[in-house]
Amino acid sequence: MKLHYFIGLVIVFINTTVLALPSVEMTIKVTGENGQPIEGATAGLSFSYTPSGGSPISSSDRGLTDSKGMFTGSGESIQTFNYWATKEGYYTTFKEFRLRKITGMVGFRRWEPWNQTIEVVLKKIKNPIAMYAYNMDQLTKTLPELPVLDRFVGYDLIARDWVVPHGLGTHRDFLFKLERHAIKDYKNYNITFTVAFENEGDGLQSYYVPVRGGSQLRMPHHAPTTGYESKLVINKASTSSEILSGKSREDQNYFFRVRTERDENGNITSALYGKIHGSIGPAGFLDAKSKVRFNYYLNPTPNDTNIEFDPEKNLFKNLSVNEQVSTP
Repeated sequence: MKLHYFIGLVIVFINTTVLALPSVEMTIKVTGENGQPIEGATAGLSFSYTPSGGSPISSSDRGLTDSKGMFTGSGESIQTFNYWATKEGYYTTFKEFRLRKITGMVGFRRWEPWNQTIEVVLKKIKNPIAMYAYNMDQLTKTLPELPVLDRFVGYDLIARDWVVPHGLGTHRDFLFKLERHAIKDYKNYNITFTVAFENEGDGLQSYYVPVRGGSQLRMPHHAPTTGYESKLVINKASTSSEILSGKSREDQNYFFRVRTERDENGNITSALYGKIHGSIGPAGFLDAKSKVRFNYYLNPTPNDTNIEFDPEKNLFKNLSVNEQVSTP
């Protein structure tokens, strides 16, 4: 009887050991944007995987950072896991880590390098403000349809509409033009989409940041005052075998400046600043009714470069669920 019990324990131990995921240990170093360590931040590692034929299994290890901004956590992981840090007065940062090398025998494996240090930068919550924030995602049914093709048409960011005579807008903040050179099907097409600006000094400026995790505040607190380009030309072309051009970078974002006014010496006296999360471009261009897709935030105060949005203070009211913006 005792022998059978012992054998049963051994079998359970062997099965558990063989099926165990490799161990991982990591140290998270939490700093501010100035590089100084942040003590007392909550940091952690989160692990999740789905065994064959089973339900998802999740676990985590978390704790407070010490005077050097350090927290060491451990667990069992597949090749990727998430790590994060948060503290009152800061925006949470959340990232994914991909492991590379396993050492050890089956059942006692671990990921190397062991106890590697990974850095997390927390951005301060400084001055979130009310802004015009509008989610014009590709899945939103209310995407604005281009009223004309092959020539520029103006879009008013505050009116959220095309300018007259195509809508109720009064300011040509963005000018859009779509040229459909050849359209056969969703794999064979050739188009040009152009974004331009009416006022000297208006324009876009690219800002790249990974979308797979990062700070809740994706972009800087303030928009730059120089470096804006007055035109963006996007050529999209594809054949049945490959996409030839126009594939958007997933880390693409933009600053923008509109309604720029200058004095007789060319100095800017007034301008509105904002940001675009993600890319800007055409949607549904294969159909007769092509649309425009971009998610924008506009600060309504002239010459104020602050683009740190307070999601509780959207100046647009009565937006649908798909149109609402929840990130700063």
